Amino acid sequence: MCAKTVVLVARAFAPVKAIAVERVSKIARSFSQEGWKVIVVTIDQSDIKQEFFDDSRMEFIQRHNIEVIRTRYRLKDTFYLYKSSGSFKSYALKAVGRVAFSLGFDNSIGWIVDLTRKLQEITDERKIDLIVSSGSPFVSFYATYKVAKSKKIPYVLDFRDLWYAQPHSRRNFIQNFMIKCAEKMFMDSAALVTTVSDGCRIKLGENTTTKQINVLYNLPDLEYIDEIVNLESDALSADIGIDNSFFNLVYTGTLYEGRDLTSIAAAICLLDPQLRKNLRVHYFGSRGDVAIDNFQNYNLEHLVVVHGNVPKKTALLSLYQADLLISVIHNDIISQDESVRGIVTTKIFDYIIINKPVINVAPQDSEIRDLLQKIDSELVRSCSSDELEQISSFIQQVASGDIVNTYQPDMHKLDWHRACVTKLIEGGF
Repeated sequence: MCAKTVVLVARAFAPVKAIAVERVSKIARSFSQEGWKVIVVTIDQSDIKQEFFDDSRMEFIQRHNIEVIRTRYRLKDTFYLYKSSGSFKSYALKAVGRVAFSLGFDNSIGWIVDLTRKLQEITDERKIDLIVSSGSPFVSFYATYKVAKSKKIPYVLDFRDLWYAQPHSRRNFIQNFMIKCAEKMFMDSAALVTTVSDGCRIKLGENTTTKQINVLYNLPDLEYIDEIVNLESDALSADIGIDNSFFNLVYTGTLYEGRDLTSIAAAICLLDPQLRKNLRVHYFGSRGDVAIDNFQNYNLEHLVVVHGNVPKKTALLSLYQADLLISVIHNDIISQDESVRGIVTTKIFDYIIINKPVINVAPQDSEIRDLLQKIDSELVRSCSSDELEQISSFIQQVASGDIVNTYQPDMHKLDWHRACVTKLIEGGF
């Protein structure tokens, strides 16, 4: 009996090492382990910045017998993974990407023609049983919808983030209406829709007639856990700009209105002055301006060290060098919005694997709190953004050595592979 064949569509894939790669890598791994032939269609890797390559990821591709097909990516200057020429043309192309993003599309608009052609070519030449598109809409979802529907191939849309119902969107009514219609069209024809939380599932369900929306949390699988644990020895000697003579707090990821470091800055104001003087907050991400502004409001901007966008491996190494890790889900105390309650970031699980103390700022009714209770991690303290004394007290306890790292959480209680099999692969395709 011939193995079934699945095509995974993802803008970035191994050997590129970026946060967006992890989810689709786990999906590919799970399909492979269940006996499927896996083909990944992704972008051309030429001109990608060297720091975003991890040659060890080639072994991952070979071990799981994954066929990777790379397609041309026009407008490379619109995507941060690619090198910029610094020319006028480069800046003009980045402007194109920003305009596309402001209109509700993702900034990979330059991929749409070549991706569609490649999917058409693959489905013309081979028998494909399923197409799974994972990542940021619009481009990958549009191409998948167009080709799969014309060839009558079942397809799955995997929403890593909300699109139409994105809580921090600044789109106007006309833009939102266009996106709502496109999203509904793509979802209504899908065999299955998956997403990262129950809150996201509810919001997506408001805009589609399909009943098949499953939650597939961004949990680690065993192989991913091993990868992170094995980084610990590298972290001891890595020079990533963290001075261990200070008490170091680390935050990795994006910041925006509704998710920022204001509560952390306010809580630090309540600390003993000597501890505050010996403290540094390290920010790894693209919104260092937001981090600086948050602390500037309390005259504490001198405590912030901005590292900018870094490869995933560097971000993970920074976690090992931290004394305390910061997670911010949202600033709402109690949220009335399912899309906010359903925010479940990948990095919180990275934090727990590394087994360092974590201050988790999240709404009192946040879905992430329920997940953390299942893991039973004693090193995670969840507080809402108004609980400044509790946040400050936890920072003080960690700095004083009162929070002892003696407990290893059981990450196996949340099994990605089993969830992927039951929520996605056993979909009757």
